[in-house]
Amino acid sequence: MGKPSSNGHDQVVVVTGASGGIGRATARQFGARGAQVALLARGEKGLAGAAHEVETAGGKAMSLSVDIADPRQVERAAGEVERRFGPIDVWINVAFTSIFAPFHEISADEYKRVTEVAYLGYVYSTMAALRRMRARDQGAIVQPKQAQPVPPIYQPEVAASAVVYAADHPKRREYWVGGTTTATLIADKFAPGLLDRYLSITAYKSQQTDQPRPQDQPANLWDAADGPNGRDFGAHGMFDARSTDRSYQLWASQHHGLLGGIAGAVAAAAGITGLAMRR
Repeated sequence: MGKPSSNGHDQVVVVTGASGGIGRATARQFGARGAQVALLARGEKGLAGAAHEVETAGGKAMSLSVDIADPRQVERAAGEVERRFGPIDVWINVAFTSIFAPFHEISADEYKRVTEVAYLGYVYSTMAALRRMRARDQGAIVQPKQAQPVPPIYQPEVAASAVVYAADHPKRREYWVGGTTTATLIADKFAPGLLDRYLSITAYKSQQTDQPRPQDQPANLWDAADGPNGRDFGAHGMFDARSTDRSYQLWASQHHGLLGGIAGAVAAAAGITGLAMRR
């Protein structure tokens, strides 16, 4: 579709999963650019905190309590955003939930719920956004994959920067965030069997610490994690001390044209040098 509206106060942005993590960091970055940001999530405390951060950064916020696994709620939210803010320029899908447990300990209802949120939620959200954007031939939809805390761990702002960049450059099909992402995708392309065997050994353990899980730790599978008596968890969590705030691979992904030109120039120079030596 066409290019989204220019950066500034006229840009209307919708962020699902905006109450925490990557979604919240992304909403804050758009707010810093003066955008009108619609925040979609289930947790009221998280939404209130995210709205405050967006407006403190310089943007305008709208909070909508929405379960994206319900297409009717998503459609109503999209309509409300356009009634209050105007045509949607950018729709960002970040809402996510998951379960960490051995396969045989997860129930069918839990698998269904994860699929409804992590897959169908993206489908319903994209349908609601696309229905409006196609009529105008204008807008951008961004699907970033939710990062799991598998080392190396990145701060949510790293992924948020990639999301904002992707929204500004919608003609590029995808961006890879993090060196491990690149390594995984390359390995899956050239040695998928080897990668599967490696992940079967390491993936489960690498997503857990050596500390026991607190008995009162909230879960967001069926309800918002903040709950009726909970709190606003913000964009960051318990892994701050182990997280990095930059990704050289992301920079390279965003500047692949420049790097390609440099590589071409180096290759040309090497060719000229080789020719001179032969002469």
